[in-house]
Amino acid sequence: MKIDDRSRISTVLCLWLVPVLLALLTACSPPQPPIRVGLLAWPPYELAWLAEKEGYFDPDRVELVEFQSPAEASRAYAVGGLDVVALTLDYVFELHARTSEHRVFLLIDESRGGDVVISRAPMLELARLKGKRIGLESGPLGAHMLYSLLRRAGLAPDDVELLYFDIPDQLEAYASGKVDVMITYEPVRTKLLQRGGHQIFSSREIPGEIIDVFVARESQMRERGDDFRHFTQGWFRALAQLRREPDASAAAMAPRLDMSAPQFLSALAGVEMYSLESNRQLLGASDTGFMDGVRRFATSVNLASGQTVPAQMDRLFSPAVLPESGAQP
Repeated sequence: MKIDDRSRISTVLCLWLVPVLLALLTACSPPQPPIRVGLLAWPPYELAWLAEKEGYFDPDRVELVEFQSPAEASRAYAVGGLDVVALTLDYVFELHARTSEHRVFLLIDESRGGDVVISRAPMLELARLKGKRIGLESGPLGAHMLYSLLRRAGLAPDDVELLYFDIPDQLEAYASGKVDVMITYEPVRTKLLQRGGHQIFSSREIPGEIIDVFVARESQMRERGDDFRHFTQGWFRALAQLRREPDASAAAMAPRLDMSAPQFLSALAGVEMYSLESNRQLLGASDTGFMDGVRRFATSVNLASGQTVPAQMDRLFSPAVLPESGAQP
């Protein structure tokens, strides 16, 4: 056999063996675990559970995990127990203060009345809050709502008594008379109003300041881009279903929050859900007005809770794992 023939045979064997070996190595590699997504009891977040129920998420690729408070979910994410977490932007600023690896990859909603202040008695003048016991959740969101309320009332934190309760404990604290006023959000809002409470302030009066988002580490988004795109695709499929069939979708989501379908739809009226098109525009930093609003909010959060305003704010946002252009959610 000629040397050229041997060389040709060796080349053919190599070309055949390389893909076979790669396939064997891939088969021997353990499968990636699903990306773990942390969620709270907040009506817009129920879209993720709807997506799971409708089969829009492959259970081998996405696992949903429920938490009782944003502080608990944020801690779980910070220590690596979650790959993704749904939070308000102020918690993202808090995470960013520790490390700049976090990225907002999906905008969920803007609160326009879903975050509220409920009083036992009607209160036409907010200045009458002076001396009252105000209950709130510990964390940047509670601090921001308190700061906005007191600023509107012309009061200082020393003018009121502050008592801290996690969301699962707020209903009991209110019912037992431990507070005069509660800073809260859905679904507790609906339940307090059912008990005769009076809404005296809401996020409707501070538009653009409370935004819910999904956040993840940039390295994981890069390494598992297909899984993250699978998640965002499923999310927008659920949103499309909600808009196409609001009554049936609400009936499917409401029981988890111990709400009726009409109550659930009423709660959703207090938010503006971000569409896929809005996400593409806003996360792509093509809307400077949005970023200006985020910077103003960051400054307000800094005044309310003493957090550092994140540097290079636009780097917090990434459209990298949104569904591909032209995809039909």
